[in-house]
Amino acid sequence: PADWGYVKFRDTRSRDHRVEGNTFNGNRTAIRGTRTQKLRVVANTFAHVDSVTVLNDTAQYLTADNVVTEAGAELPADFEGCRLHVPAEYARLTPPPLAATPNVPRSPLTRRSRSAMIVDDWGPYDWQSPKLWPTDSTRAVPLPLAVLGPPGEWRVVEHRGLASVSPAAGVTGDTITVSPEPTRTGDWSFTLEYRGEATVSPRGRRRGPNEPYRFTYGRFEPAQAWSVRFFAWSDTTHPVRHPDAFAALLAATPYGELEFPRLDFQWYRPVIPNLPRERIALEATTHVELTPGNYTLRTISDDAVRAWVDDLISLLSRAGTTPYAFSSIRTGAGRSCGSKSCAARSGPPARRGHTDQSRSEGPAGTLPPVMALQPPGPDRSPIGAAQVDPTCRGASVVHLSAD
Repeated sequence: PADWGYVKFRDTRSRDHRVEGNTFNGNRTAIRGTRTQKLRVVANTFAHVDSVTVLNDTAQYLTADNVVTEAGAELPADFEGCRLHVPAEYARLTPPPLAATPNVPRSPLTRRSRSAMIVDDWGPYDWQSPKLWPTDSTRAVPLPLAVLGPPGEWRVVEHRGLASVSPAAGVTGDTITVSPEPTRTGDWSFTLEYRGEATVSPRGRRRGPNEPYRFTYGRFEPAQAWSVRFFAWSDTTHPVRHPDAFAALLAATPYGELEFPRLDFQWYRPVIPNLPRERIALEATTHVELTPGNYTLRTISDDAVRAWVDDLISLLSRAGTTPYAFSSIRTGAGRSCGSKSCAARSGPPARRGHTDQSRSEGPAGTLPPVMALQPPGPDRSPIGAAQVDPTCRGASVVHLSAD
């Protein structure tokens, strides 16, 4: 932002880094440097490392007193692995190590590559139960999913809304590929049954060896057409300091209007040409038909969001609190769910998302005479302000502002 003073008065260059006294064991690349000056790599041990350094636009690089063991070579008998080496000048400040655990605690998982570090809705994945995880983009069609977890066998026991599932059985570590039916791209799921080693579910339920464990992957995103109205606010129409003036602004002619298939923006870079990057608000409305049942409405925003379902406020996330907000919704037979939103304060939406080619609502005449907004193109990645939880059914709505 133009008013971000820190980078104007501080030296934020990457420079004068010193990597000293570390042990790198089994890494593909130990040290990467990009646009860095005066990098010093001194007195480190590199064991079974494919590439010690990969440097790009890095000047004044120095390496000295390092020990490099070639990949595939036997390690010396006195190799200490990840034992902590504290420089002498700091040794007096460190507590004495516990006699029973002189080394850094480790498990077989710590020897896996970085790709084994997975965080889902439950938190860091511990590999104690089977899981389906996308190998790349979650929007790929067909969608390849890796079967993760303890060693064992699995088979497909049921699926809904899918044109194909292949293979129908396999072992942990295999990749299963699914293709949704053309009319069900936003509403499908399938379930696998695993048998093998003992498991511990994310909720802590334990199952013994060869006891069946079922796990599911799916998507529920009802087809939506979001009508979005953008507004530019100022100090006199500040959403928090002058709520009445801000409400009057929302009732006036918008800065611009567009339609989107998903309400999914990320604001660390411009995503809509001609739209201000700061001090904007948006009001978005959609209509979704839902079958009777329980649903979860989830929004991710920064700073604030309000969401309505059938003109009743269903969700409120205030500025200064967590960007994540959840609300439970119960719909009756034949009831339709519509959504709209109203900004409460400032701040850009904050969630990494997918790329969508969106379309404009209509001719430029529907916008203010001085402004004709364009939707984001396929090379831009909007992020999610309103998102349906993939494990729940939900309707989503939102209204955001950015400062």
